[in-house]
Amino acid sequence: MQPDIKKEKSTLPFLQGGGEMGELTRNYDWSKTVIGLPEQWPQGLRTALSILLNTKFPMFLFWGEELLCFYNDAYRPSLGNNGKHPYALGKPGAEIWPEIWTDIKPLIDTVLATGVASWSEDQLLPIYRNNKLEDVYWTFSYSAVNDENGKPAGVFVTCMETTKTVHAFHALDDSKQRLAFAIEAAELATWEYNPATNKFIADDRFTEWFGFAANQPIDNNNSLTVIAAEDRTRVEAALAAALKQSSGGRFDMEYTIRPKNKKERTLRAKGKAWFDDGGKAYRLTGTLQDVTEQVHTKKELLEKEARYRTLIDEAPIATAFYTGKELVIQYANDIMIGYWGKDQSVIGKTLGEAVPELQNQHFLGSLEKVFVTGEPYIGTSEKAGLFVDGMIRQFYFNFTYKPVRNSEGKVYGIHHTAIDVTKEVLAQIKLEESEAKLRSVVESAPFPIGVYTGKEMQIQLANQAILDAWGKGNDVIGKRYADVLPELENQEIYEQLDGVYTTGIPFHAKNQRVDLVINGQSRPFYFNYSFTPLFNAEGKVYGVMNTAADVTDLNLAHKKVEESEQNLRNTILQAPVAMCILKGDDYMVAVANERIIEIWGAQGRDVIGKPIFDAVPEVTGQGFEELLDHVYRTGETYKAFGVPLDVFRNGTRETIYIDFVYQACREEEQTISGVIAVAIEVTEQVLGRQQVEKAEERVRLAIASAGLATYEIDLDTDRIVTSNRFNEIWGLNHAVSRTEFAAAIHPDDQQVRLEANKGLAQNGSLMYEARIIWKDGSQHWVRISGKALYDNKGHAYQLIGVVQDITEQKLFAEELSKQVKERTMELERKNKELQRSNANLEDFAYAASHDMKEPIRKIHFFADRLKERLKDKLEEQDHRYFERLETGAKRMGSLIDDLLLYSHISRGADIREVVDLNTTLNLVMEDQELTIEEKGASINIEPLPAIRGHKRQLQQLFENLLNNALKYSVPGVPPVISITSATVKGSDTPLNLNERKREMLYHLISVSDNGIGFEPEDAERIFNVFTRLHGNAEYRGTGVGLSIVRKVAENHGGFIWAEGQKDKGATFKVLLPAE
Repeated sequence: MQPDIKKEKSTLPFLQGGGEMGELTRNYDWSKTVIGLPEQWPQGLRTALSILLNTKFPMFLFWGEELLCFYNDAYRPSLGNNGKHPYALGKPGAEIWPEIWTDIKPLIDTVLATGVASWSEDQLLPIYRNNKLEDVYWTFSYSAVNDENGKPAGVFVTCMETTKTVHAFHALDDSKQRLAFAIEAAELATWEYNPATNKFIADDRFTEWFGFAANQPIDNNNSLTVIAAEDRTRVEAALAAALKQSSGGRFDMEYTIRPKNKKERTLRAKGKAWFDDGGKAYRLTGTLQDVTEQVHTKKELLEKEARYRTLIDEAPIATAFYTGKELVIQYANDIMIGYWGKDQSVIGKTLGEAVPELQNQHFLGSLEKVFVTGEPYIGTSEKAGLFVDGMIRQFYFNFTYKPVRNSEGKVYGIHHTAIDVTKEVLAQIKLEESEAKLRSVVESAPFPIGVYTGKEMQIQLANQAILDAWGKGNDVIGKRYADVLPELENQEIYEQLDGVYTTGIPFHAKNQRVDLVINGQSRPFYFNYSFTPLFNAEGKVYGVMNTAADVTDLNLAHKKVEESEQNLRNTILQAPVAMCILKGDDYMVAVANERIIEIWGAQGRDVIGKPIFDAVPEVTGQGFEELLDHVYRTGETYKAFGVPLDVFRNGTRETIYIDFVYQACREEEQTISGVIAVAIEVTEQVLGRQQVEKAEERVRLAIASAGLATYEIDLDTDRIVTSNRFNEIWGLNHAVSRTEFAAAIHPDDQQVRLEANKGLAQNGSLMYEARIIWKDGSQHWVRISGKALYDNKGHAYQLIGVVQDITEQKLFAEELSKQVKERTMELERKNKELQRSNANLEDFAYAASHDMKEPIRKIHFFADRLKERLKDKLEEQDHRYFERLETGAKRMGSLIDDLLLYSHISRGADIREVVDLNTTLNLVMEDQELTIEEKGASINIEPLPAIRGHKRQLQQLFENLLNNALKYSVPGVPPVISITSATVKGSDTPLNLNERKREMLYHLISVSDNGIGFEPEDAERIFNVFTRLHGNAEYRGTGVGLSIVRKVAENHGGFIWAEGQKDKGATFKVLLPAE
């Protein structure tokens, strides 16, 4: 039987080639099948057929609900002579394979249901061929082929007939008694080896395969030299293992031999060793089988299967497949195409053409390297610039480039998978920046700081101050806090840390005693410290920061004071500064004036006659005890400035700063009886100085983070002091004079420098940009600014300022200016082309309006004259001819008018005018009044909005929609037409809009009727120019009206679509912007 042949064969690219089956497939009349013409076939079927027809491997394809059959030239011999070929092409599987349908149909159903491939080896599937039913054995795989929706629609069969192989194995099983014949029939080579004598015996086939002469002595060593170098070590190891009784004495492996001037073969070697009573091998015998063809066939089958699965199976991540060194895109799923910001048109193009922004990035080079070397490439969090949504955007991906090899082991393609990790990378970058800032603060802080993470409180950061406090080294980093400081057990420190980590509430302590082990001894210390929670991006606590101040010295000091001389007491009491005398080694307050009591915060307290640290206990532990002891013991005067002192004032503990002097109080015999203390509170001065220091530090940090360089110039001596960054910008590695710095400025910019220095002399400010020339000849742009400092006489004695490298900014500005100029010239050229096109269109419209319609008018005129002249001679048939002539001329005139209108509308519209759609619709209703009355139509209209638009074009929109509803009414049924309006968001419609338009507000105007409707599949086609669903005899028209409606909607930034069913009416929905 022959397949259905059509008169014209297909020329579609995916059906080209393929030998006999390609020719039959192209000539087949597919219109008689359920899948229709090839032009309508889905992409999945096209891809599968292109692969099937052009491969040399036997392949078969079932497609569609009827499982229609396709196969290639390599498969055709399996159908035999006078069998199913060529009738099987295009026929349902159940019809072609009735004898095995019960066996293979369940496999097909499983693959279609699950998408999981099947694999069968040496399966018996009897088929009818060569005029009889034959037992045929197959090794085959069934794989799902997906349609454009990603669902299985067909089954791809890769197969190999193994009937001969199976029969050969059966013959061997039946001939065990005739071993010699079986070995010969199976084309095996035999060998025997005596390990004791190193004697090696082999048959003629072995000798021939290994390239030895017929009578050439053979030993184990020269046999091994024939084995391929890459397999030799493996074979030697396997032989050695087989000669050990513990291995069982079995030898079974495959390897390749390369005899000189002989065919390369892949052999399967099997052997067994015999052992004497002492466990020593005395004999090793075995066989060799030439499995070259089987190995190659199996390898090719596995490679093909892997390739097809890679191409066809839909991956849950971005996947693409490229072939050739040119990297032609053979396949890319929607995720990958979405990453590129492209559409399906990229298929078949080279990657460089499809995604040109990759040209200046490393990815194409990395792909080429994978193709050349065969080594995979794995990228982790790599940055890529892709043109998406009209601009180059930066993304980060994890991806792999995996080479795909053919049966010869050569790379012919690359499999590409990718995952967008942009959000994760950006979050990690922010986290790392935050951690870097924190680390910088911690390491540079002059007071103890530590950072501990996790429930275990692992030490992540510890500056030198806190390490010194602990008496530890840098090796504590990464260890648990409790392991480093076990002595803190039962001191409530662990509980405080856990409370902060668990609740996220900070903890603060002052003058807290902490016993630490220093150099093997436990010692008490006193600290002011805080535990502050650290939060991650999700707002969860991930660690605790510990800040502290060691206040041990202030708490352990003890002061001793003796009573002062009465005259000294009086002097002290009347002194304008704070003074007191502390007597004895317990530093009893012998005398104290009001000013020092005020400093202590002891107003209202009875301090006289009490030891100072009892009278004012809050000053204990702040370091004054030792100072007093030192003065009391040695008699040396002690002076200090800006010393912090924690005191209670008005019931609140606060820190003040004092300048003070401790001087020994001596008796007449020069013995020391106490200490005289003189103090001045300087809290305001110290806090002011600290603020200045903080401000200076912030300035230094700002300059460093901005990449700025600093300089200072003595304007009297021209001596210049520069930062390291300044020297980097100037291209210098050593100090030079101001004159040498100025000489580095480009000659053309020296005048700019001179003018700027004139401004410096006038207003004390310096600012200019110039090029500097490095010693290597390269040019760099810098921005130099400065400010002059003046003495009391108004003399400028110093210039301080900053320098910034602006080379990249300048180069960018130059390139931007160049591109703007090029774009401007291109825009001017396009505008001229547009003006020329509009002029041509105007000429065409004039010609169409006058020259093309003139013949129509003449047809009307002469037809009327001829009809009037011959009216008495015309028969009924002649009258019908005249009517058809007049009708055709009218249709031609209408068509020309509609085309002119469509051409005019296609040029766009001026939509600045506010148009009341109610007024516009009323004008249309007046024009259609006669038709509405003749049809008996009922029209229901809801209030319509006013929009910005083109009044005449909007009137034409309603004219065509209303005319359409009236025209396509059901004969004998009065039309019922409804016109409604609503305000909606773009996302509320079924349209596929971009993100911006989905958020826009629109007016949705619906025109519904009870007319003849249309098939749903024609809903888009009816808007095409000249498209009509009915003959002119039934419903007159030109097929241009709805095209005009769509063009008007588009001119106003809107959309139109139609919904309907045959004989159930239709609804046309117009979406116009409300914003």
